[in-house]
Amino acid sequence: MFLDILSVMPLGFFFAPLIPLIGLALAAVGTGVSAYSAYQSSQASEDAEKARERQMQLDAARKRREAIRQAQIARSTAIANAEAQGASTGSAVQGGVAAISGNAAESINNTNQNVALGKMIYDANGRRTAWEGRGAIGSGLQSWGSMIMNNADKIQKLPSGLKGMFDPTEEV
Repeated sequence: MFLDILSVMPLGFFFAPLIPLIGLALAAVGTGVSAYSAYQSSQASEDAEKARERQMQLDAARKRREAIRQAQIARSTAIANAEAQGASTGSAVQGGVAAISGNAAESINNTNQNVALGKMIYDANGRRTAWEGRGAIGSGLQSWGSMIMNNADKIQKLPSGLKGMFDPTEEV
């Protein structure tokens, strides 16, 4: 429709050569915006992954402290009960205390393993996000390249069309 208007307008000869140039400029700007947006999105996702990783580490530290706290409570309770029954020097009390310490160590070890696995997941997500951003940039460049290839004949005519803009009597 816009092209129909240009053909009827007295200044159509002036604007017609600019249409491919305008299309090329818009495609370039669109690619630039797309690439910048993909980069910013990638950075934001990386920041989110870092925050989630920090949250996981804080949660793990809390779980470790809680495991130690529970072990201390259980140990104190076991010793207090043994003393109340007059059996504070027996091997059963020592075995019970050792079992409590072993359970606490196992809980801490499990938490540490979960942290290590979580870190691997966060690192992989960060790499995935970075590659998605690069892929979006590549896609934008591919679109721009396709647009140039599809309009190569019009783009090649631009220099002669621009000459006609300055001298309307010249044939385009």
